[in-house]
Amino acid sequence: MINKILHITLIVLLSSCSDTSDQFGGYSDPRAFDGISISNPIGIQLPVDSEEYFEGNMSLLFGNGLPKIFIIGYYDCPMLCNSIRDNVFSEIRKTSLKLGTDYEILMLSIDPEEDSQKAVLDRDSYFDRYFGDSYDDKYKKYINFMVAGSKEIESITKTLGFEYRYDSDLDQYFHPSFIYIVSDKGVVSSGFQIGSVSDIIEPEIDKARKNIASMDFDQFYNFTCMQKDIQNRNPKRAFELLQFSGIWFLSSAGFCFLHRYLSRKEGRS
Repeated sequence: MINKILHITLIVLLSSCSDTSDQFGGYSDPRAFDGISISNPIGIQLPVDSEEYFEGNMSLLFGNGLPKIFIIGYYDCPMLCNSIRDNVFSEIRKTSLKLGTDYEILMLSIDPEEDSQKAVLDRDSYFDRYFGDSYDDKYKKYINFMVAGSKEIESITKTLGFEYRYDSDLDQYFHPSFIYIVSDKGVVSSGFQIGSVSDIIEPEIDKARKNIASMDFDQFYNFTCMQKDIQNRNPKRAFELLQFSGIWFLSSAGFCFLHRYLSRKEGRS
């Protein structure tokens, strides 16, 4: 009976990780990484004088002395965008940094079909959730959820080396999840990925305030596995390693369990 259970379990695992399905559940399909990457943006000057974005000209969002936490994604994203924003907002609230005094948050949608009404609704939702208990509504102006046309989106993303892909079959955008820290002069000083990052945000914001590009090339590539120069092979390799590790672990556990069971059975006879 135990042999049958182990055999069936192993077949299920093998079939779920087969080349034909090429999936490991949900959006963990390694093909989702095709066509997306980020180049090293540290020290890059953003085109802050571009055309209209969220409200008025984007250049109006610069020149107020505040470093920016700059997020790129889109508001109707069904994948990790919400988790990324939740992580950024919750982590920064763990610091002593004050919204509108020490920093502000910018988010740009890569979907030119999204409108300013959607952006405002999302901005208000995040403000209420993470800042509403400590800040008046006047501080909402320091969280700018922006929309733009295709030309402006391309200008920003190409400057940053932020490569993403639209899948017409799924009607979704696949994109990297790197968070940029930008000085008030529009210079990318550093950045981070999602995770427990409250300890690093404060000193990085301080360096951005001084217009210092604080992250070097090696640090940047340690932060992300979606580098353009290695063609995004890391996510696929990790996926393949996960398949192999899972099969190896289940096989080893099954062998040990079966050996123990047979040894006890032989000892009773």
